Amino acid sequence: MDEPADEAPEPKASQAAPPERKAGIFARVAPLARPWLEQTTLNLKVWIPALRSKAMKSGQVKYRARESRTGLTWKLVLPSVCWHCGTTEGLSRRDFNFSLRAFDGPLPIATGTFGFGALFWILALLFGWSTAFVIGCLLMLLGAGLLCLKSWRERVKLTFWTCPAHAEELTPPGVVSHDEDLYVFLPTEELAGKARAEVIVARRREGKYTSNIAAQGGDPALLNL
Repeated sequence: MDEPADEAPEPKASQAAPPERKAGIFARVAPLARPWLEQTTLNLKVWIPALRSKAMKSGQVKYRARESRTGLTWKLVLPSVCWHCGTTEGLSRRDFNFSLRAFDGPLPIATGTFGFGALFWILALLFGWSTAFVIGCLLMLLGAGLLCLKSWRERVKLTFWTCPAHAEELTPPGVVSHDEDLYVFLPTEELAGKARAEVIVARRREGKYTSNIAAQGGDPALLNL
């Protein structure tokens, strides 16, 4: 009588677990890393204006610390129109409260550490120099440490207005604090234009444009871009 063929061994649990474990770790880490990456990208676009697109600049409003900040808290109220459609009827208030990190001289630190660190990593990849890779890692750690030491937390309290039809679509805008200014990137060009106009009117009322307009000989709106 023929003996039954040997059955294929079942895969061990330890062999199947790593992919699932990796997927589970990624699923938990990705939502936490995404806001950090988005804010880092936004910071770089503020530190390096050439990285900002035309659409991004059209939605930008810049507030000055001496006008809108008390201590380490910014308090801003946007124009009383719906953020999406511009209507002035049936509006409800929506408040956002941010905690963001401001840096002192971030671009020279990032260029001098992260830039050279990346250069050493490239050399390590091209020529297989393990020492270059280690130096690159040390420079990256040094840059992160310096940025952390030369930074602080600021709070932003920002008020939007919305009509009932667009209330669910309203999401927090991009916000960056840099060099005693707060950059707010609003969702529509029309709302940004109204907000800039309010800032200009307030500064004119206080006589803060008297010398700047004469010196630059142009539209005062350009001073806020």
